[in-house]
Amino acid sequence: MKTRKRWVRRLIETVLAHWHWHGQCHHIVSRVRKPKSRGESWEIAVAPALQEIADAGLHDGERVWTPFTFNIGEFITAPGVQQRYLAVRSEGPGHPDPELFLELLFFNRPVTLRLLLQPPEGAAVIEILDLKAQVIRQPRGMS
Repeated sequence: MKTRKRWVRRLIETVLAHWHWHGQCHHIVSRVRKPKSRGESWEIAVAPALQEIADAGLHDGERVWTPFTFNIGEFITAPGVQQRYLAVRSEGPGHPDPELFLELLFFNRPVTLRLLLQPPEGAAVIEILDLKAQVIRQPRGMS
């Protein structure tokens, strides 16, 4: 697996510094697309991890995600972040994932940041919530 560029890791860490969970969760999901040509923006999408409940009861196997708050006010004033455009998109026909959409410069690199408000359609389970043991595990086969 190819390692991400240092500045991309730093941007995702900056996002995480302003992301506050309202329950048990250890991960966000991120997807990075390099620009097709010089001068175009990088596209970075982040979303809460899709989780599966493991409790051997009524909710066993249910897929959920942990609610969160993203402090946009503090994020856009973080070191290296220069906001150029900000919008919120709702869920609807042709656009299944509600999101916060930001065009920014991150240490002078053009970035389109898509912060999805729920796991994207078709997302894979990233975490198992074991409610009885009060732990979070990774699904089998993930490392």
